[in-house]
Amino acid sequence: MKPARRAWSAGALLLLSVVAAASAAQTPLERIIAPGERPTKLADGFTFTEGPTWLKGKLYFSDMWFKNPAAGDWAGSPARSRLIVMEPDGRYRVLAGGMQSNGTIAGRTGNLIVCDMFGHRVVEVDPASGRVLRVLLDTINGRPIDGPNDLVMDAKGGIYVTDPQFTPEEKKSQPGKQVY
Repeated sequence: MKPARRAWSAGALLLLSVVAAASAAQTPLERIIAPGERPTKLADGFTFTEGPTWLKGKLYFSDMWFKNPAAGDWAGSPARSRLIVMEPDGRYRVLAGGMQSNGTIAGRTGNLIVCDMFGHRVVEVDPASGRVLRVLLDTINGRPIDGPNDLVMDAKGGIYVTDPQFTPEEKKSQPGKQVY
């Protein structure tokens, strides 16, 4: 019995050595993306993309319209901004318009949770129709939030939202940049 155990142990050590050597030879990127794989452009024609979320086999993201960000003109337009849904092959459609959508995440209900920056709110959106189902956050301590930007969900379903006050209004409702 002891010789078999030694043979197994030696085999396990050899396997571990090979795996360790292969891992050491890989770059950090190769540990995530297979060697030889290269990024592929799926689509273009967007203004300012933000907040990608993978949900139900599709990619959802915001295409925020700004007048001329390259020149520092960040005047936005909710009417020209879009929430996009993209198929894995790059085909896409406008899911919703009329809000300066920014960060997005998948909600526990299977719906999309979206920061509507200029609308001063975080909303739950039906990923099939683009319809706003409900407002999840729009005030703190009785005052409107300023400009929800990005959000994340913790392991227990708690949602954290950043508000860097990137909105056109000169007067802000909250006392500085916030995390809710």
